[in-house]
Amino acid sequence: MKKRETPGKHQFSVDLTCEGWYNAVMQGLNKLGEVQFDIDLPSKKIHIDCEYSVDSLLETLGQTGKAIS
Repeated sequence: MKKRETPGKHQFSVDLTCEGWYNAVMQGLNKLGEVQFDIDLPSKKIHIDCEYSVDSLLETLGQTGKAIS
């Protein structure tokens, strides 16, 4: 995964529909390491604070099979 030189905060809108997807996202982001995140299930948003590029995060989140924006 590609890291940026400085940490950044990102917010993604995701088609969250169940706890299973929540768990899949948690596992994927935890595998990256050095990632702090908050998943807001009711508003269908993920807030991520890390050194990874947006492309790397989108790739990781995309592996869950849900629509990400």
